[in-house]
Amino acid sequence: VVDDESKLAISLNVANFKPEELKVDLDGRILKIEGKQEVEGSEYSMRTFACQWALPDNVDVEQIKPSMTEDGHLRIEAPKLAKPSMMHPGGEEYI
Repeated sequence: VVDDESKLAISLNVANFKPEELKVDLDGRILKIEGKQEVEGSEYSMRTFACQWALPDNVDVEQIKPSMTEDGHLRIEAPKLAKPSMMHPGGEEYI
């Protein structure tokens, strides 16, 4: 997880999952990531995972962008909202 002044970025190693086996959902400010993989053959097996994060108020949830990297990482990035400028009545800026 990278959380700096300009963005929030989350990276998960999902190399064993195909993109169609992954689900990224946003419920209010809760980011949910789920993976489900079923393998049928002589034996049946299923692999699942679920993660969720409460996104801070300064993250622009309208601009969340998921992507897959070539090495099998799911990367979720969202920019941070600009901080509103606080001005003194005399025109000086609060820090």
